[in-house]
Amino acid sequence: MSVDETTYTLYELNEYVRRVLLLNFEEPLWIQCELSQVRESRGHFYLELIQQNDEDKAPIAQASGIIWSNHYRQLARLHGYHTLEQILSPGAGLRIKIKVDFHERYGYKLIVEDLDPDFTLGQNALKKQRTIEQLALEGRLEKNAGITLPFVLQRLAVLSSPEAAGYKDFVHQLNDNPLGYRFQITLFPTAVQGERTETEICAQLRHIAKRKREFDAALILRGGGSRTDLMAFDSYAIAKAISDMPLPVITGIGHEIDTSIADLVAHTAVKTPTAAAAFVLEHNEYFEANLLEMQRQINRLANQYHQLAQLRLNQLTEQIRWTAREQIRTALRELEQMAEEIPQLAHRLLQNHKRQLDFFQRQLQALDPAHILRRGFSITTYKGKAVLNAADLPKGAQIHTRFYRGTASSTIEKTQDDER
Repeated sequence: MSVDETTYTLYELNEYVRRVLLLNFEEPLWIQCELSQVRESRGHFYLELIQQNDEDKAPIAQASGIIWSNHYRQLARLHGYHTLEQILSPGAGLRIKIKVDFHERYGYKLIVEDLDPDFTLGQNALKKQRTIEQLALEGRLEKNAGITLPFVLQRLAVLSSPEAAGYKDFVHQLNDNPLGYRFQITLFPTAVQGERTETEICAQLRHIAKRKREFDAALILRGGGSRTDLMAFDSYAIAKAISDMPLPVITGIGHEIDTSIADLVAHTAVKTPTAAAAFVLEHNEYFEANLLEMQRQINRLANQYHQLAQLRLNQLTEQIRWTAREQIRTALRELEQMAEEIPQLAHRLLQNHKRQLDFFQRQLQALDPAHILRRGFSITTYKGKAVLNAADLPKGAQIHTRFYRGTASSTIEKTQDDER
């Protein structure tokens, strides 16, 4: 080390840097950057500002900024507290008027004196369009809309701030509906504006997805607000979480003109929480109307079938009666005819039997032994039986002989065979 080389203290170096900056940046200037982080303390807002590479989004520049409390109040009166609050959200693109400041002890910082809300809104619109294009490329815009709504929406998972007026209006409108419908409303508390909105809504959507069997639909509700109030709902992360939901998601985010990206990926998007309640009631009323119409159709068809069956029954009854009368008349005619034919049949039958009896009588008369005996024949019996062979009679046998007139008894002395 050369003894001639000048050595500066750190303070001297920083003082030199401060003078250089003051000489080159005497007046405030406008810069473009992105807000990485923001922290509030005692009314002062401490900002972390970055600029990212367009290709890989890696930070290529970084600086700290501050809005002193008195400047913040002036900006709030100029642009509105809500607008200012939404512009100062992590991830927002900024065009700010700054004064370069360098302090020997505290270092380099940018003092914010003004900001351009229109620039932030324009940057958000560009970012929103790029997010929509990415979601379309990934096929997420219609994914949740492809889920079929249940016939009845009764078990509802609601993401909202518990103190939000829109949520209270939603619950009141459902619970006091004039149709008498009953609902099971489960609140999953979330922030609905500010930097915590994205993280909390995504976490609650994942929680609801794990309990999907307990619910018919999920609803994201937020009351009215400005365009900057609703910037959180243009988040890619929220849109992705909605598209991945296994349940239909209904959004009522409280806007009248703009449509958020959350609305685009949701199954159904309505303007306000009360409109979401009206949608649920109308959906259920439509189902009830269909049921009543089906009941009327069933009753009408049942009456038609009953009338047709009654008509058919009457026709069958008349047909049976007519058939029975015809059968009875036919049977009576047959009976009358039989009554007329029976005497004739009986007479012919009696005549036939009489002729048969006369025939049998003549045969019996012809076979009467008296007629045979009359012609000179006799009948000899031995022990009550007719004798047909003389050899059957022993000597001394007592036989009886019957003649046409009278009988005679004889004793056998001798018999002789008649050989023929």
